[in-house]
Amino acid sequence: MKIKNATFAIITLAHLLISTSFGQAPQSFNYQAFARDVSGAVLSNQAVSFRISLLQGSASGTSVYTETHVVTTNLLGLVNFAIGGGTVVSGNFATINWAQGPYFAQVELDAANNGTYVVMSATQLLSVPYAQYAEKSGNPTLQAGSGIAIQNDSIVNTAQNQQVNLSGTGQTNITGSYPNYVVNTPNIQAGNGISVSGQNVTNTAPDQTVSITGTGKTNVTGTYPNFTVNTPPYTAGTGITISGNNVSAQNTNAIWNANKLQSKSLDTLTPALGNVLQFDGSKWKPSDKLPQMTTAQREALTNLYAGMTILNTNTDCIEYYNGTKWLATCGTSGNVGSSETGGLQPGEKMIAIENPMQDTMMIFSSFAI
Repeated sequence: MKIKNATFAIITLAHLLISTSFGQAPQSFNYQAFARDVSGAVLSNQAVSFRISLLQGSASGTSVYTETHVVTTNLLGLVNFAIGGGTVVSGNFATINWAQGPYFAQVELDAANNGTYVVMSATQLLSVPYAQYAEKSGNPTLQAGSGIAIQNDSIVNTAQNQQVNLSGTGQTNITGSYPNYVVNTPNIQAGNGISVSGQNVTNTAPDQTVSITGTGKTNVTGTYPNFTVNTPPYTAGTGITISGNNVSAQNTNAIWNANKLQSKSLDTLTPALGNVLQFDGSKWKPSDKLPQMTTAQREALTNLYAGMTILNTNTDCIEYYNGTKWLATCGTSGNVGSSETGGLQPGEKMIAIENPMQDTMMIFSSFAI
């Protein structure tokens, strides 16, 4: 008989496959229906195919699980099978979250069993399948952790007074005992450039000006908080040694190895006993003579002092500064005994004595020493 279409009646969804020996809810539920053709005639002893889809939310909702069943009707056109036990097309029956319902069972029939399915109905599932949810929510498997005991339907804390160690630094501290701890947080005061509002501490002046004073070539650039200290490279000059952070003078040679005194050169002559250091107009050198200079050079002197004595090369006179003026004692050039005072005899010396009454030099030419 050629079958154009078929209809069926859902008889029951009430028979859950409950296993009493293991105490666990099965991952399926029974389905029963009569298969008839469009004229109402029973499809007896005939192989038919059902496709069952569980839709979430509504009769046109999203399928969370689909399976197929190939069954043979009995003489009355009756079929029985378990939804959840067919050939899986998509989804996982065991992982359906029944708490996220409602769910609808969409039933499709392939009366000719040739792969062509016709939607017959979409019926909301009522209370019976939600035993699957009860298995997960009402009878969970609980494991007792440290300090916990599970006794029948009670969960008991077996170590209420356990010691709790808190570590860290700062002024916040914790007082009290289990289970009533008190966290003590100090009152935070806002300083210069800082704002405290509730639990927020804010820098209100991140671009403050920082003044750095001092002298030298080292300088600081940039803005807070990214300053840059710029240190120039130093080069050792004459008489200076630079080693790392140490700057020192070379003191192994005369006059600190600079060979100058007040920027004037030093003569290379070796000084003798009684010599003094004299400046001859171009350089410093050791000498056993009185300072020699012209009258013009003498008049240009500025640091005069009483007792200063020079040899005037213009007059060939020894001149002496008495604190007010220069006094002179003069003689003629030549050997001993040829001076204007009549000359000195061997063993005699010429002595000049200042006369304070006349501002003159008194000469004694033959005074034996």
